[in-house]
Amino acid sequence: MSRVSISKAYAVLLGMETYKRGKAEVEHAETALGHQKDKLLHPKKVQEEEEAKRDKSESAEKERQYLEKQRGAREKGVRDPKKRCRGGLTRLVTRFTPRKASTPQPGPAVMRTG
Repeated sequence: MSRVSISKAYAVLLGMETYKRGKAEVEHAETALGHQKDKLLHPKKVQEEEEAKRDKSESAEKERQYLEKQRGAREKGVRDPKKRCRGGLTRLVTRFTPRKASTPQPGPAVMRTG
């Protein structure tokens, strides 16, 4: 590459990166399509595989239960009591406290002709 101009070397590098990224996207699409096909043709097999992959620890189970509970509350429109409105009190206090009136600073006198 030492005899090739910088612009040509950059073009080769750019082409290699583009090829690599495109190849990765195609491989990802193939696996996604294969998974969708298996879900349609063999749903029980896919369900068993997903169950085998799922984390079996207690903390993971608690997290799943908590997320399900949040999802259900969100659908019902119930607010989470742990969540607080941020800045509500500050907004109220600043709205009703008197602010100092700013007086314009005297600047240099400019004469306009015209």
